[in-house]
Amino acid sequence: MKKLFSIIMMLLVMAAVNPVETFAQGLPKDQVKQVKKQAKDLVKEGWKAQGSTNIEGKLLEIRQRENAGEILLTGAAMDGYKKSNTALSHCKTNAVNEYVQMTGENSVKGRVTSQVSDLSEEEVDNLVDMAEQNFKKNLNGELGIPVLKLTKQDPKTGLWAMQCWWLLNEKKIEQIRDQAAKQAISDAEGARKVGESISGFINAGTDVK
Repeated sequence: MKKLFSIIMMLLVMAAVNPVETFAQGLPKDQVKQVKKQAKDLVKEGWKAQGSTNIEGKLLEIRQRENAGEILLTGAAMDGYKKSNTALSHCKTNAVNEYVQMTGENSVKGRVTSQVSDLSEEEVDNLVDMAEQNFKKNLNGELGIPVLKLTKQDPKTGLWAMQCWWLLNEKKIEQIRDQAAKQAISDAEGARKVGESISGFINAGTDVK
C-alpha cells in the first residue's frame, strides 16, 4: 500500500511538469498508442476537460494507476441535462451499475452466504439483493471528485453530456462489500425480531377471552 501511494505521489509531482511524457513512461507502446487515439477522438467529438487539464495526460495517468492495481470505474450521462451536477449524479449511478454488472453478484453473495446458515434459497436471494443495493449505495458515496471529467454542451439546446473516470483502491471496495453484506444481515435480523414481536402481540391478543 505504501509503495503504491509513493508511486502515485511521484507520478503526480512529475505530471505537473509534463503530464503526457510523464505518464507515458513505463507504459507499453500499444497502451500509449491506444490512449493517444482515445484522447484524439474525444477532442474531435467536442469533449472538454476542466481548466488546463490535459485529456491525454489524464488518460495516461489513469492507465498507469490501473496497471499499479487501482480499480477503474467509468460512467457517462449522454441524454442531455440542464445542470452539470445532475449529469454528474447520473455518471456516478451508471458507473456503479456498470461495475456491479461487470463483477457480478457472486462478489456479494459469497460474503452473505459465509455469514448465515439454515436459510432457504429464497431467504438467501433476498439477503443478496439487499446487500447488493447497500453496496451500490455505499460505493456511490465513495465516488468523490472524478480523476477526469469531460463535458460537452449542445450549442442549440444548452443541455449537458458528461463522461467521468474514477479510481478506487481495491481494498476499499472489498471493505464496502463486507459492510454491505453485514448491513443486510443486520437489517434482516432486526426485521425478523420486529415481526416475531408483532406476531407475539397479536397472538396474545387473540388468547384474551
